[in-house]
Amino acid sequence: MQFAKSLMLALSLAAFASAPAFAADYSKSGSTSKNTSTSAASGSSSSAKNDEFARMDKNHDGKISKQEWRDAHKSSAAGGSSSKSTHK
Repeated sequence: MQFAKSLMLALSLAAFASAPAFAADYSKSGSTSKNTSTSAASGSSSSAKNDEFARMDKNHDGKISKQEWRDAHKSSAAGGSSSKSTHK
């Protein structure tokens, strides 16, 4: 049983150690892809996320504090729309 635990631990560590290499390899192959519609769509999505982050980060420290998070989401919560279902 101890051998099996040791083997599983070793395999898990090897998988975690190799994951960044595969991720980097995947991102390289994705950026050289001939499909430009995907990269254009992800670029606009990234830009929208950056704009939202900049709007939330009031003191421009590169971090969003709990208070900045609450302040940013007060306006959306005040809209009254809710995704919670009240059906039983």
